[in-house]
Amino acid sequence: YTHEEIVEDENYIYHYIFTLELTVIPFSSDTIVVEAYDSYEWHGKVYTESGTYIYEEYCYQEILHLTIIPSEEKEYLYIYLNELICDGYEYRDPITGIYHIISSFFPYSLTWSDTITGTEVDTIYTFYITPIVAPEPLTEDMLYAIGAVPKLVAGEKVDIAGTTELIMAYYQKHDKNDIADVIGVEWVSGHDVVLDTEQTTHTMVLEVWADCDYIIPMEFTFPVSKKDSEPQDTTIYHPTEYATICEGEKYTWMGVDFTAAGMFISEEIVEDENYIYHYIYTLELQVLPSSIDTIVVEAYDSYEWHGKVYTESGTYTYYENCSEEVLHLTIIDTPTPPSEIQYDIYYADTICEGEIYVWMGMRFTETGTYTYTYEEIVEDKNYIYLHILYLTVLPYETIEYEVEAYDSYVWHGIVYTESGVYTYEEWCYQEILELTIIPSTETAVDNMQTDSDHSAQKILRDQQLLILRDGKTYTIMGAEIH
Repeated sequence: YTHEEIVEDENYIYHYIFTLELTVIPFSSDTIVVEAYDSYEWHGKVYTESGTYIYEEYCYQEILHLTIIPSEEKEYLYIYLNELICDGYEYRDPITGIYHIISSFFPYSLTWSDTITGTEVDTIYTFYITPIVAPEPLTEDMLYAIGAVPKLVAGEKVDIAGTTELIMAYYQKHDKNDIADVIGVEWVSGHDVVLDTEQTTHTMVLEVWADCDYIIPMEFTFPVSKKDSEPQDTTIYHPTEYATICEGEKYTWMGVDFTAAGMFISEEIVEDENYIYHYIYTLELQVLPSSIDTIVVEAYDSYEWHGKVYTESGTYTYYENCSEEVLHLTIIDTPTPPSEIQYDIYYADTICEGEIYVWMGMRFTETGTYTYTYEEIVEDKNYIYLHILYLTVLPYETIEYEVEAYDSYVWHGIVYTESGVYTYEEWCYQEILELTIIPSTETAVDNMQTDSDHSAQKILRDQQLLILRDGKTYTIMGAEIH
């Protein structure tokens, strides 16, 4: 869209051109239906309750219909898969669809969960993926050791007869599950030539190819023997052989029995018309101490030991690295749990603030409900006694009085004739009385000397006593007393 605005002054007429490029993106919406155990995370937020939730972001909306299933209701189905994967290849998880680069230096293991809709089954897949690595390259000494060195004589054609078969046999014998299977071997250069009469060494290239598209070119340089000359001495070192035996055992090597640890060397001489081969063999022998351990176990129903589950009583042995374990196992049938019978016993009590309430060996100072459980098994029944205490803590209240009385004063059923401070307590309640006792004779004389009121004199004559309080008016014998 364009808009023009014209502004004019004394020198110019300005034409301002405004341009707007507006893009309208279609609004899209996706609906997802999910069942999850306990909780489900969606767009960075964790949901723990079933419901319909909406997520919106810039012309896009997702609607989630979520059903949360308590985990105690689910069952589990465990699936374990083992695969051999070529080193450096991409592997696609059949469940997540994610691609992974498999490396011999970083083996890959994955566990994830997937809920099968409507079955309440939580499927846990575990993949153990072992990368397949390239075949081991050969050396000149290894070719000599297996008798696969081509016959090289000055002035003659290189003879490779039978060498590839020996090399294939070597790989087939030494191949492991995590090494690519060797499909074939072939001399690709240096084999279809006639050697020069003065030539002393000759270089050849061997190709070994295997599955996983491994192709390994190997270059070798061999000595060339003179025609009709004295055989040449050639020393060939075989790879060191490693062996382990247990204390008290013997190991036979090159026709000799060995019982002690150490490194041993043997030489074998083989001669043909061109070479005298000195084959050097080395043995490194390790002797491990022997031990026997005995274990006595009682278990209910079954017992797992070294990865195996045993369900019957007996004596079992396990042997590894010269260490023997003997298991004396007794399998006991799981007893039927006794039936439960529960009794609820209720208590209610009240204490005053600041007091301590002792119940079932426990101490309480606050209002509340407290429980104590005691179990007793008699024959095939389990008696459960649940004691329940309702405890109330009342606030403590104190009230103080000041009283003056003539001759005596009655308080809570007790007659007091002397001045003093007295207390009365009754269950979270206290009264304090500050009492002053005034003799009545002294009061009467004082009144006669100071009070001319006729009514008061008449009261004294009649030896009548009245205590006046609170500003009230009393009429006695026709006279008002204030």
